[in-house]
Amino acid sequence: MTRLCDAIARLIDMALVFGGGFVCLFVFVNVLSRYLLNADLAWVNEVGETIFVWLTFLGGARALRSHAHLAVLEYVEKLPRGAGAILFKTLSAGIAAILVLLVVFGASVALENMSQTMSVTRLPVGVLYWALPAGAALSLVFVVEHVLSGADFASAAAASRIAVDEVAKP
Repeated sequence: MTRLCDAIARLIDMALVFGGGFVCLFVFVNVLSRYLLNADLAWVNEVGETIFVWLTFLGGARALRSHAHLAVLEYVEKLPRGAGAILFKTLSAGIAAILVLLVVFGASVALENMSQTMSVTRLPVGVLYWALPAGAALSLVFVVEHVLSGADFASAAAASRIAVDEVAKP
């Protein structure tokens, strides 16, 4: 399962890099167009917002994989290992239940909005809404990975510190 999740994480990383690059490029081209050519590219707002929403949910899933979400672990790290493992699995089950609800209800909302189109690009509005169930499904895969790998608060804290140290490197 770890190899599959590593591959998914790499795909998400690529999507985040390319998606962020596209948003920057689109906005830059629109600014140039507006000030140099006195023309506004109306589609940039719809496309940029759609990509940005997708990047948010994909980034959330990726952050979950690397334990990079905000957490206060000082107390739970002091729990006896067995109690910490039980609490970690209990909380993971709760998180998984919420993610399943987000997938189900998010997909329902996305499907309901597939017939409505955006005003400029004429893309289905549901394309924007599919970001929620997709991000929640990916997050669910990563939660299952953590539980199956035997992770607990100590290993999550260590992984989180490694992720923070990687970002903080000059």
